[in-house]
Amino acid sequence: MKKTLMAFSVTVVLSITLFCVVGLSSCEWFNTSVLGKPGKAELAERERQDKEKIRLLDSMRTAAAEKLAELQERDNKSQSVAEVDKQYHIIVGSYEEQENVDRMFNTFKSHGYSPTIIRMGDLTCVSAKSYDTLAEAERELENFLDLDYCPEDAWVYRKPKF
Repeated sequence: MKKTLMAFSVTVVLSITLFCVVGLSSCEWFNTSVLGKPGKAELAERERQDKEKIRLLDSMRTAAAEKLAELQERDNKSQSVAEVDKQYHIIVGSYEEQENVDRMFNTFKSHGYSPTIIRMGDLTCVSAKSYDTLAEAERELENFLDLDYCPEDAWVYRKPKF
């Protein structure tokens, strides 16, 4: 009888332990109240908040990139205004296709110049540098023609006065 009672007690204890381990550990109440883990609703809300933060950060990143591009464009234009106001320009390329304009513009920019763009009818010209007098421009044209990256057909353009 003692053995039967002992076996019964062990079975009851094991059953209760098994119930607690298996039954309560899968119970949301047990996980949230006793163990302090977040519930399904809280996890869903956190996920929604995370997605909203990501969306907000993406829109802020896009807005910042657009503003930076706008400021860089404004800076490029403001640097070019002084050059464009000068009357004589060393033209290092005249192109119909924007790709060629960009290539020549970037070539001179990468070598430390502040190139400007001048529209002449259907052509877009890249001016490497501008001068107040024809003598300065012609003297510097010879120096430009010695540069490896300057085309041999570079020339001086006189901007018309209006």
